[in-house]
Amino acid sequence: MWSYSVLLHYGVGTYAVLLGSYLAACLPFAVLDRSGFATRWRIQPSPPRQDVAAAKRMVVLNFAWLLPAVLAASPLLRLLFPSDAQPPPLASAPFTALAWFVLHDLSFYCYHRTLHEVPWLYASVHKPHHKFTAPFAWTSHAVHPAEMALQAAGAMAGPLLWARLYGLPVRAWWCWLALVQAQGVMDHSGYDLPAPLDCFGMLPGFGGTRFHDDHHRYFTGNYAAALSLIDDLMGTRLRVEPRGGAGAGRGASAVVRAVEPARWDWKRDGF
Repeated sequence: MWSYSVLLHYGVGTYAVLLGSYLAACLPFAVLDRSGFATRWRIQPSPPRQDVAAAKRMVVLNFAWLLPAVLAASPLLRLLFPSDAQPPPLASAPFTALAWFVLHDLSFYCYHRTLHEVPWLYASVHKPHHKFTAPFAWTSHAVHPAEMALQAAGAMAGPLLWARLYGLPVRAWWCWLALVQAQGVMDHSGYDLPAPLDCFGMLPGFGGTRFHDDHHRYFTGNYAAALSLIDDLMGTRLRVEPRGGAGAGRGASAVVRAVEPARWDWKRDGF
């Protein structure tokens, strides 16, 4: 049912969480980019100004269409995530979030690999994101609107399943949205920060920032968003060798070649 309170709480509130958490995650890295304080941890050279400007234009476009979409969905969000529902137990929240990340990343892997394997989809939907070969924080949302919608669908899988089984309050869902936003920004930050600053890279089965940075550099492999374990199981983990081969010492640190993962054969493997 449409009402001012529903529109304000579920529509404006959700949009504020999405925009606020994205900006809060990006701004520290924007400061690092401008100050040069963390250059030693930068995986690739800093992006040129024109790339930063192009990424910001794409981000503005996505948040522009997202506002009316979220406002229109506010009555549905009220039904799915009633404010009086019980949140997941605090003690099990990390395990719940991990299970949701698995569902999110399985979805991300499937559509992301499809966007790479189907030429017309890559050219029309995914290629704009891959113009940024050296990622930086703003590029996490510098995607085609269709890809933004696909990301949203995958991120909703876990919360929707939990809400159907146990009920989920909107504030718990908002916390999840903020967490997913932070993970996406961290993956695109371009900084291979030491522990505990790269909190996702510390977790078993998670690839960290370098995992996704290599995907942008070589345009293939590492299709999962965070869980590198998925690419390990699917045989699509990108293997990067230093000059002189895998046995070269630390002095031969320049990356010159990426080992291609096995490509998807549609006739053999199906969709």
